[in-house]
Amino acid sequence: MRSPRNFLSLVILTILLISCQSEKPRVVPVNLIPTPVDLQINSGYFEINKETVIQLINPDADVEWVAGYLNTFFHTINQWELPVQTAQASHSSNVIKLELSDDVENEEGYELDVNEEIIHVRAKNAIGVFYAVQTIRQLLPFEIDAQKTEKSVRWTVPAVSVKDEPRFGWRGLHLDVSRHFFPKEFIKKYLDHMARYKLNVFHWHLVDGPGWRIQIDKYPKLTEVGAWRVDKRKEAWDWSATEIGKPADGRPAYGGFYTKDDIREIVAYAKERFIEVIPEIEMPGHSYAALAAYPELICVDNDIIGNIKFGTDAFCAGNEQSYEFLRNVIDEVIELFPSKLIHIGGDEVVKTAWHNCSRCQNLMKRENLKDEEELQSHFISKMAAYIESKGKEIIGWDEILEGGLAENAKVMSWRGMQGGIKSANMGHDVIMAPNSYTYFDLYQGDQELEPPAYSQLLLTQVYKFDPVPADIAEDKKHHILGGHAALWTETVQTPEHVEYMIFPRLFAMAETVWSPKKNLDWTSFKDRMEFNFNRLNEAGINYARSAYNVKIDGVLDTTNYHLEVVMSNELDRYEIRYTLDGSEPGEDAKVYSGPFTLTEKADIKAATFKDGQPYGKVSYKEFNLHLASGKSIEYTTLWNPRYPGSGKGTLVNGLTGSANYRDGQWLGFQEDDIEVVIDLESEQSVSSIRAHFNHKPNSWVYLPEYVTYAISSDGVNFTEIARTREVDEKKTGVNEYKSTFESVKARYIKVFAKNIEHRPHNKDQKAWVFIDEIIVE
Repeated sequence: MRSPRNFLSLVILTILLISCQSEKPRVVPVNLIPTPVDLQINSGYFEINKETVIQLINPDADVEWVAGYLNTFFHTINQWELPVQTAQASHSSNVIKLELSDDVENEEGYELDVNEEIIHVRAKNAIGVFYAVQTIRQLLPFEIDAQKTEKSVRWTVPAVSVKDEPRFGWRGLHLDVSRHFFPKEFIKKYLDHMARYKLNVFHWHLVDGPGWRIQIDKYPKLTEVGAWRVDKRKEAWDWSATEIGKPADGRPAYGGFYTKDDIREIVAYAKERFIEVIPEIEMPGHSYAALAAYPELICVDNDIIGNIKFGTDAFCAGNEQSYEFLRNVIDEVIELFPSKLIHIGGDEVVKTAWHNCSRCQNLMKRENLKDEEELQSHFISKMAAYIESKGKEIIGWDEILEGGLAENAKVMSWRGMQGGIKSANMGHDVIMAPNSYTYFDLYQGDQELEPPAYSQLLLTQVYKFDPVPADIAEDKKHHILGGHAALWTETVQTPEHVEYMIFPRLFAMAETVWSPKKNLDWTSFKDRMEFNFNRLNEAGINYARSAYNVKIDGVLDTTNYHLEVVMSNELDRYEIRYTLDGSEPGEDAKVYSGPFTLTEKADIKAATFKDGQPYGKVSYKEFNLHLASGKSIEYTTLWNPRYPGSGKGTLVNGLTGSANYRDGQWLGFQEDDIEVVIDLESEQSVSSIRAHFNHKPNSWVYLPEYVTYAISSDGVNFTEIARTREVDEKKTGVNEYKSTFESVKARYIKVFAKNIEHRPHNKDQKAWVFIDEIIVE
């Protein structure tokens, strides 16, 4: 006899099974990056299962490869192998159709229609089919990007109609592998990141002063010597400390290079993903690694080996051996890269070596070249002619404009837009890569919260990038081929750090170069970006959350003697919680509801909270209401107009600066000493004076040689009460010079900071001193 209890259990299990089978699957919201030209979201969804057929209509070999590429997603996650068939087999449902059709006009464009029965892709070429597959990938549940098996996920694609094509034909991303080397498998992953967001030009910076990364058979020392240097990764990056070659004294070496087989493999991998690989072989400057390997190519009267000098690491333009060397290198490079273009660099050539070199000066006389700028043009033109004789064309950074431009050269404009505009007006094709919009090696938030970098490039700034400047003539706009982002790696040592620097700024860059300008919308982008963080999480990609970090600002009201505090994050959303005593903000912390005032000193910490949990990092800012706050201050020498802070009152406004000397709280003095006098308005008891100085040697920003503090009752006769230099010179960013002493009476405070005047290793480069606040207590 069957037990009633067992029978009841069986009934419940049956009901649960039926319920599970009839339960509607999860369909993810449509959050595409880059946003398409035209998108219609319809009702319903298509579900991919192991019986789904991939059908090819009018395919070529590349479309067949794309079909296999699509299949790999499901094979990785579910171990499925979807059947691939040609158009002879008729399928009206449960089919993904990939069709080549002349009805689609744009070479890279595609049309995508999804309903409950079919996914239908139409494109003129396989590249359009490939981009449609990337769109399908973003429509699937984000587990499609997982690093593990996800057999329980139902692979739904929401019903949509998409018509899409790129705004620009050039959508580029650069990677510097000279300053730090990255393995072959990561280069492939980098290419996958590009392909996912429809970028199509990989600019491979293979050669620079700190390392030569490409095998050249004719010159084996380039990789035996030039690919290695003394390992100083635990130290702050310093050009002057680069020591090329494997050390003979037992110190560890750092480096690496790509064999020719490595390069062929990577180029083939990129080609499958419809990405053009453009190699950069730097010339005539940034060549220290090559010159260390072959010192016969150095200018005479310039010894750089073992004592690098920025300005002497250029090939000797007056030595024919330099051209022969580079011609031979180019011959081997051309064999490896099918691209029509060879990037020759041409940037930041400090021509001191040429000026002092008798060979270079003799060449200038023979060729009637009036200056070293024309000598650079001669060098570039000579190499361009050779490269063009091999059926290739050159592209270079905008410095190749100096002294005249080779006839068929393309220009990559990095020092703003003006070089690009000038080149376009001369009839040259241009790729816009201005560092103020596209340099991903820059800080993407508060420097105190970010890994070491330079300057700053926020996500919002990247999204404002438009490769076509407003002030270019209408009949020259066709010369703007597109936009290009760059990642230099002075401070970027690992693949994980690379991903941190490019994501999520790559989202913004991809959208600005693909999507129509009229479709760009910051609010929509933020929503889509945040959803796509789920995909990055599944893929194990290390992305930055800097846009969530809180920015803390303040303004001193000198009339009422209080500070107004304002907080925000870059996304302008979610709750901000803060404390005033320097403790970590948590559930009990105050919730920011708008600007508030301080009437006394505060150490504010703040964080963004999303769904009740802290998101991003904790920000900190010191607010100082002290004896000198809001008081009159006079300067013996004014600050440099490039770095005016918030004006004359910067040093007594109660606000300390961040590690970013461009944040509006720092005054910059180049070569000049700093001397200021503060009037406290009446005699006060003073027992402590401190001042903050910034230290960024790579940006020519140095600590003062010393700082003195003096007091006076009449503003004429001063008594020095402290001279200080007790700081850690190895610490970059904010350094404090503080002096504490027995209480004295004073009305006037004089602060003097001695500028070191020039960089320690180059007397021609003037040093900066940056100061943000003088705190008198």
